[in-house]
Amino acid sequence: MKIRRIDFSPDEWIGGTQGMTLEEEGLYIRLCARTYSLGDSLNADNTALAHLCNVRPQVMRRLLARLKLLAKFHETDGKLVSNRCETEIKLARNRLEQSRFNGAKGGRPNGLDKPAGSVAKKARARVLPSPSPPTA
Repeated sequence: MKIRRIDFSPDEWIGGTQGMTLEEEGLYIRLCARTYSLGDSLNADNTALAHLCNVRPQVMRRLLARLKLLAKFHETDGKLVSNRCETEIKLARNRLEQSRFNGAKGGRPNGLDKPAGSVAKKARARVLPSPSPPTA
C-alpha cells in the first residue's frame, strides 16, 4: 500500500532541525522523503544511501553520523530507522484503512457533513468588491 501523503508541521520541523547545518537538514529531509515514499525504513548501506541521495559515500558517512548523534535516525537490523517517520507512516496507514473501511460502507459515516469544497474552489468563488468611482 503506497502512502501518498503525510502530515507535515513546519513549526515542528523548524524546532527539530534547530542547530543543524543546511547540509545536515537537506540530508535529513531527503532521507525522510525516501522513507515516506518507500513506506518503510531504508537499508542502512552507506554506499547505497550515498547513491540514492547523490552524495559521495564519505559525505554520507559524515552527515549520517551527525544525524544519528542527534537521534534523528538509528540502525536496527540493517535498516536506517527514524522514529518520527515510522509514526507518520503508521498514522497515514491508519487514515488509509479508515477511508477504505468507510468506502466499503458506502462512503462518509453518518452524521458527518460533506466538506464545503476545496480551498482553491472557494478562492475562485470569492467575489471582490468593484472599486467605487472617484468622487469630486
